Amino acid sequence: MLRVSDLTDLNVLMDPLDTKLFPGVSSSVQVHDGFRNEHALTAPAILAEVKRLMSVKNTKNVATVRAFPCLRRMLFIF
Repeated sequence: MLRVSDLTDLNVLMDPLDTKLFPGVSSSVQVHDGFRNEHALTAPAILAEVKRLMSVKNTKNVATVRAFPCLRRMLFIF
């Protein structure tokens, strides 16, 4: 069965990062086009939720952990 993630992986063009989502990163940095496009779709909602949780928890500390290469990063707000 073909999944949306498979279609994303099939798009192998390389493009620069969106400077609005990655301020300060050199325009010479290139990423997988499928990653860039999917990231742009979810980044605003994720950032808004992280900011909301940081406000609720009254913190400025955020850590990401990637225990195994095959797993996505986990976000801890403390």
